[in-house]
Amino acid sequence: MGVEGVSASYYFEYLRTMELFPNSFKYRTKRHSQEITNIALNYGYAILFNFIYKSCINAGLEPYYGVLHSVRSAKPSLILDIMEEYRSFVVDRNVIKLRSKLSKTKPENFDKIKKELATSILNTLTKKYKYNHKRLTLESIIQRQMYKISGYFCESAKYKSYIFRW
Repeated sequence: MGVEGVSASYYFEYLRTMELFPNSFKYRTKRHSQEITNIALNYGYAILFNFIYKSCINAGLEPYYGVLHSVRSAKPSLILDIMEEYRSFVVDRNVIKLRSKLSKTKPENFDKIKKELATSILNTLTKKYKYNHKRLTLESIIQRQMYKISGYFCESAKYKSYIFRW
């Protein structure tokens, strides 16, 4: 586990100790989780993944050649790298909003709140935010940031991440 993995474990530990997730959440698990909060996070990250992947392809970037995540066959490392910038605002925040419903839902009944989570994530992505003195949807902001990353890789511009205002 590298720097990103260690940072993520501290981040999720903090969310747990601040009781922003239901009591059932003990630690972050990815695949095949049997804990409701991890199931919700995995589902939300899958939605975000698809938006980032589409933007990456539109910007002409190679999704499998990343910087933070190791380069492995069939692992879109660049997508996973870029997702780090948007995870907490797009997914984690919406999972936290559903905390009380998650705490009352058994993992096998996740389908009951799946649509609500997807809707709130899609609302976040389609809501307009301030960006370079304009109001754009977060989906458009992600695409523009992707073009900036492409410019950075071509050594023609600096890259500055988008700063979210909560």
